[in-house]
Parts: sequence; structure tokens; C-alpha cells
Amino acid sequence: MSRAWHLLTGEYPPAPGGVSDHSRSIAHALLKEGETVHVWTSGAEGVTDDQGVTVHRWPGIFTPKGLVRLTRELDAMPGPRRLLLQYVPHAFGMKAMNVPFCAWFAARRQDERELFIHEAVYPWSPRAPWKHQVLAGVTRVMLRTLALGVERAYVSIPAWADHLPEPLRSQALWCPIPSPLPLDVPAEAVSAVREALGGGPTVAHFGTYGGAIAGVLEAVLVPLLQRDERRQALLLGRGSQGWCEALARKHPAMGRRLHARDGLAPEAVAAHLRAAELMLQPYPDGISARRSSAMAGLGLGMPIVTNNGHLSEPLWRGLCPVQLADDASPAALLALTEHLLAHEEERRALGKHAARVYRGHFALEHTVGHLMRRTGRDTSLTPEQRDAALKAILGDDRTAMYKASNLLCYDKSTTSTLLRFLEGETRVETRHALLYALTWHGDLAQWDLMVGLLKDVQETPLIRGQAAEYLSYNFAKVRTDSPEFDVAVKALLDALKDPSPDMRYCAVNALGTTGHLPLIPVLEEMRKDTTPAPRWVGTVSDEASRALEWIVGEHEMRIKNGIP
Repeated sequence: MSRAWHLLTGEYPPAPGGVSDHSRSIAHALLKEGETVHVWTSGAEGVTDDQGVTVHRWPGIFTPKGLVRLTRELDAMPGPRRLLLQYVPHAFGMKAMNVPFCAWFAARRQDERELFIHEAVYPWSPRAPWKHQVLAGVTRVMLRTLALGVERAYVSIPAWADHLPEPLRSQALWCPIPSPLPLDVPAEAVSAVREALGGGPTVAHFGTYGGAIAGVLEAVLVPLLQRDERRQALLLGRGSQGWCEALARKHPAMGRRLHARDGLAPEAVAAHLRAAELMLQPYPDGISARRSSAMAGLGLGMPIVTNNGHLSEPLWRGLCPVQLADDASPAALLALTEHLLAHEEERRALGKHAARVYRGHFALEHTVGHLMRRTGRDTSLTPEQRDAALKAILGDDRTAMYKASNLLCYDKSTTSTLLRFLEGETRVETRHALLYALTWHGDLAQWDLMVGLLKDVQETPLIRGQAAEYLSYNFAKVRTDSPEFDVAVKALLDALKDPSPDMRYCAVNALGTTGHLPLIPVLEEMRKDTTPAPRWVGTVSDEASRALEWIVGEHEMRIKNGIP
């Protein structure tokens, strides 16, 4: 018998918030897979239908009194049941210390329980006020209580897994928060926004304008607009109108170039972001996969200027989907923003790369795939979708070809068919689309094929670069003392001498993902190569600098995962 999903969440639309958006996205994605989905959340009394998802609401649902009713109503639902808790400590009331709710969840042994951690604990500091230290301690107790009996945990950023007890810690799956916005935006909607804004390059920010971010944002936007009177700032998200008005009062000369759009529907937010030249997204703890505002820009293929921080995952340096400052200092963010505004081609390349990285790593399909594999269900495309994509990937329409390639990334049942297509295909763009889909299948059986393509100097840099990308995503599965690792590294070292800067760039990137510290001197030497890579972002030297940081993080992950 199929188990119904029961999502427990502190917020759900129309309530605003990132967890609210994520909960609805997950609920509807599961519904699309043919699952039965119920949502239990706080709000005005009632049971409503959200396009097939049954939403149960009442005030104080997660308080001790509310839990009595929640128990009664859940037990009345047909079994078996699967509970998915969308966890943020402060979302369940009692000043983020709702220990009774955590104990209740841990006691639901009659149900399958899964835990999605959006935020794990309140940060602890020995210099913090005692109230904050108590909160830090209680949230740690809450998380460990929740973990009792949980069958699977998902984390929005890898750092949250460190707070889980074993064996749940090592088994936790990283499921980045996907974009809360639609990825396809009508061209006429973007044109209408640009017309309304008027001429001049536009820098956008999407957020809620909290103090930690707003101060840095102001310190970058003000000099940015002062340097060029054609420039405009587009401020989107909750709180944008009030923050815009306050900024205009402080700097009245630039008031007419400050545009706020508060309370827009997701479709309208997407159109406004697409109308901008780039996004400026500072974060005090660094960009991370839990930042839905960053995911929104990546999904739309927007060039983004942001910063590294203690919660940033290594992939931001390794895959380079954003223009990344070392920290949230206004000077560094300002310099990167100025650089991108002055280099249109680099801006376009960064946006295209961002969209590809989003689809490969952050799209909602990845999280749904993990959830559905937990149920034993297949997440492949339908036969009709599969046939259409396999036909389109061989067609002459390049847009349809790459869209098909992105779809086939998620259907590993097509591996043998794609390999057969590749054998007889001579068109470079088509072969690249086939290899791109195969790359995301992550099948080590293709290792020798990809190494062979990389070594073949008769192949174009586009094909050889895609082969290097496959290696970069799969090195973590291969031991450094294996023959497979050795032959791949040798091929990449030879590629460092290639006349194509794009090829050298890809080779440097892949070497950085090996986690093999003896390669550090080679990457240090490649920092001298200041040749721009036309298909990528920056120079070979820039990528070598990023690879030097990435290789250390990958080495640490090898040790942690027991793959030397």
C-alpha cells in the first residue's frame, strides 16, 4: 500500500517566507509524481484544497494543546503515513524552544518520519548573552530529540549535518533549496519591465532587507549609483518599499533611480530580475544553497555578485556560478559589480553558466528524486517525455536540443541510448548535448570514454571540456591510488599545455576537484596563465586560484568519506 505524505511546516502559502515557498514546491512536486499529500500548518482554522494538496490549518497547531488535536487527526488518517518535517527552530513557536513538539515527533513511531533541516540550531558563542546561550543549548537538544527514530534526514546546507548524531549524520542527504520563482519568463514581460524602468543599466537585489544585509547593500549601491547617473537600483522582496524610501531620504539626489517592488507575485519577480543587468546579493554568512534569493537568480541565469562565508559550500568556488568576493566587504563587492557592468560578454557567459549549474545541482527535481527513491518509486521521465527528448536532442533546433539535454540529465534509463547516439554522431553541438546529459548520470562506467575524449586532440575544446567536467563531478568517487584516477590526472596535466585557453581552464577546474594535494604546485604554476577563457568566466589564472582553494576542501571531504 502506498504511504501518504504528511508535511509538517511552520509556514505555507499564503504565509510568506522561504520555508513556505519550499513546502509548497515539495508538496506539488510529490503530487505530480502521483502521491497523496497533506500539509499541516498554523493559521486560520480550516481545511482547504491547494490544487490537489490538502492543507490542514488551525492556530497553535504545534503547541502542547494543539498537539493533542494533531495526534487525533493524524491517527484518523489512513495508514501507513510518512511524516516530513520542514524544520526551522523558530517556526514552531515557544520562542524557538518548542521541546514538547520535538518530543511528540520523536514519539510517532507508528509513522515513517523524515526530517528536512532548513536551519539546524541557534549559533553558540561564549561571549553571547546568557539568554542566547540558553537558546543555543536548547535548539541542540531539540534537534537531537527529533533525530530519534528518524529514517532519513535532508539538509539545506552540508554544515547542518554536523549537528546530527551518528549514524544519521553520515547518512544525511544534501538537498539545496530550489528557486521559488518560475524559470521560464515571457520575453514580453521582461520588455514591459524594462520599458517601465527606463534606460540605464540596472542592478537588482532580491531579499527582505534585514539589518545584516541592508548595511552592506547600502554601502555598495550608493557609490555604484553615484559613479554613473544612468545606473538604477531595482529592489525586490518583502520590505523593499520601506528600505527604498529610507535610502531615498538619506540620498535624495538618487531617489528617482531607486525602484522598489514589494509584494509581487513570483512570475512578476522573475520578470523584474530578468530585466536587470545583474544581481547584487551580499550575505553575512556567505552564499549557500539555503539562500532561496540566490537560487532565484541562478535559476533565471542571472549574473550574481555575492560573497563567500563560513556557511558557503565549496562548490561556489569550484563551479564558479557566481562572481564571488572573499567576504562581505563593500569594497570587494563594489569592485566585482563594476567589473561585470563594464564587461557585457563576461556577464552573459556567467549567466549562462549559472543556469547550467542550477539545473545540474540545485533544481527541485534533485530533491524530489531523493524523496521518491526513498519510496522505491522511479523518477524517470514518462515514455512520452523520454521519446520527445530523445528526438529533440538529435534535432536541428539548438534551443530544443539543450532543453532535451537538461531533461535527460534526470533519466538514467537513457544512458545506453545516449551512448548509442554518441557513437554515430558527428555534429559537435549534438555530441556536446549528449555528453552533457551523460555527465549528470554520474555513471563510472563512462570513465574510460570520457578520458579518451579528453586525450583526443582531434576533438574540439567544447567536447574535451565537457569530458573534463564529467571527471570533475566524479573524482570524489574514485580512489587517488587507483589506475583510473592516475590515467585521468595524466590526461588533465597534458591538457594544461593545450593551445585552447578554454581547454586549459576546464583542465584546471577538474584538477581542483581531485582533492589530491600533490597537484597544488601544478595549480600554483597555472596561476601565471592570465589568458581569458572565452566560454567561461575570467582567466585561466582566476580558475587556478579557485582550484587551489577547492582542492583542499575536496581533500578534507575524501578523509571524511573514507575515500583516500
